[in-house]
Amino acid sequence: MASAAPAHRQNGRWKRRQSAAAYLDISVGTFDKWVAEGTLPEPYRHNGIALWDAAALDDAIMDLRELTLVENDTGGW
Repeated sequence: MASAAPAHRQNGRWKRRQSAAAYLDISVGTFDKWVAEGTLPEPYRHNGIALWDAAALDDAIMDLRELTLVENDTGGW
């Protein structure tokens, strides 16, 4: 049996702003803030259209998750 395609391939790899925010299950305002802060990647722009790569969003969230785990590590206390 074939495995399911990754989420970013099921609904298209390239996301516009609202779709990218929905993909991450965050508000558009939070999405914009995280892009401005550098937490999430800048979009690719083509003919005036901003598109985010879902795989790059996945990578950014995994990096954020790993950073959060390190920051929350209390050394066993």
